[in-house]
Amino acid sequence: MSIPCATANVSLDQFGQDKYLPVPVWTVPSSGQVGSRLADFAASREMLNRAFFREPNWDGDGALAISNETRTNALAALGILETVVSAPEITPNPNGTLSFEWETDAGVSCLEIGRTRYSFYVRPSSGSAILHDGSTENVSSALGMLVDDLLFEKPQSAQIVTDITYSASNV
Repeated sequence: MSIPCATANVSLDQFGQDKYLPVPVWTVPSSGQVGSRLADFAASREMLNRAFFREPNWDGDGALAISNETRTNALAALGILETVVSAPEITPNPNGTLSFEWETDAGVSCLEIGRTRYSFYVRPSSGSAILHDGSTENVSSALGMLVDDLLFEKPQSAQIVTDITYSASNV
């Protein structure tokens, strides 16, 4: 179940409770490899360009339409994030924003994009949540790096050990 991170007046402790109704989520399956990660972002951009949430009341419960400004800001944010973190799940919110969500065993993160502002949090499984917000013009790859560092396990690099043995011989 995907939980919208745009819910007003909800503490981080309340996320994960089953009182939230599911909302549409655009999920691009990922193989986890770097080349396919870029393809995942391309698929995410294509989904945003075909978004069906441009009309008011798209959820049947009075949701605001996702504006062209919000969609443009989300596309720009995807372009910034694609070289530093895996593609997110993209969720439209009833308040007219779009959420980028990442969830792993190591924690959860959400970047919510609106017409002029964004809000961000990453909550590792252990430790404190990190919160940030700002102008959509200032979405930084540092947000994606933070998500990648805290939520995605890095492959262990193999150490190459060369054992050279010398022996004396009569020539």
